[in-house]
Amino acid sequence: MKKHQALARLQQLIEPDLLALERNIIIADGAGFIVFGCYRIDPQSGHYCVSKHGLDRGEFSAVPTALSWCIADKYQQHGLSTNIMRLEQQKLLLTADIHTRSTLNTRIRSQDLRESVEAKLATRRSRLQQVEERLTKCVNLAKYWQQRGFNNETARTGRTPSHRSSR
Repeated sequence: MKKHQALARLQQLIEPDLLALERNIIIADGAGFIVFGCYRIDPQSGHYCVSKHGLDRGEFSAVPTALSWCIADKYQQHGLSTNIMRLEQQKLLLTADIHTRSTLNTRIRSQDLRESVEAKLATRRSRLQQVEERLTKCVNLAKYWQQRGFNNETARTGRTPSHRSSR
């Protein structure tokens, strides 16, 4: 009985601050993630779908990239969110292209045609590596924005130090 009273009291104390906290937390529920109270990241057959207030916003290949897009959108960094989305689409297309060409290359019997496909595969892999590097930079920039947001929203409490000079 006392345990239920303690939990009720704790909930009563936390409830006013819960709405303010919701704007800054990421909650893992059984299927996916609820991010900042308005975004949802759901895994779907090898990729992650992001929705904002129930409207689909995009598909991503990994959770960190999807979360980075949510951070960029939250802090209204439109250029960053656009870059993340564009680079992610390029990554998905290049990955599918590489997979298709690799499968095709195993079936080809002609040596000349096989060399041509391997050359195209090499350039696609190189482009994929460049896209992934640029995407990593965007993810790191989103991390910076998130950290900056935390620093701006938390203030030091307590006494302010005196500005006396020692004489």
